[in-house]
Amino acid sequence: NQPPVFDVINCNKGILEDTEYICEIIASDFEDNVFSFSVVNENNLHCSFENNVLKYKSYQDYYGEASCLIKINDNYGYNELLFNVTIENVNDAPVISSYVPVDNPRILNNTNQRFILNALDIDSQLDIEWFIDNENVGSENSYLFNKNKGNYNLTAVGGDGEYDVTHSWNVFVGLIGDLTCSEVRGHVCTEKQTCL
Repeated sequence: NQPPVFDVINCNKGILEDTEYICEIIASDFEDNVFSFSVVNENNLHCSFENNVLKYKSYQDYYGEASCLIKINDNYGYNELLFNVTIENVNDAPVISSYVPVDNPRILNNTNQRFILNALDIDSQLDIEWFIDNENVGSENSYLFNKNKGNYNLTAVGGDGEYDVTHSWNVFVGLIGDLTCSEVRGHVCTEKQTCL
């Protein structure tokens, strides 16, 4: 009795990073025995079978050569096939990892408040720009804010030339009487009150 054999594999072998593909795998058994498919191991390529349909996708953010060893077997034996693909790099969007302050701040007129945006881009150079009410005011990962009384929209934009991520703060700048003691961090609140 002979084990089942793979027919010609007509799957897409030039694939894009982080994109799932499916392919019907055709096989035959000369004795018409019932057979099944399975994945023996993976090399930078997620592979799984649903009946005779192979699903495959690169490991996250991986590109280059990859493969999985697939197997067909019946009660009398098996055959294996190394399924190779070439994965093309796809530009991943940047991701914000943290920002400071976490909330929308209320700050004292003409005092400094540092804003920070931490963003990551796995495969591209990331540029960060800062805008106050849509006017560009800086280009580092932090911005030192100091304004007169008013309401401001401060936005940080991290971009890689194709994708952008943004975070915005609504910043209230007030005089001593407009803010609570904790908001002014120890400044005199009124003539008779000192904030600690």
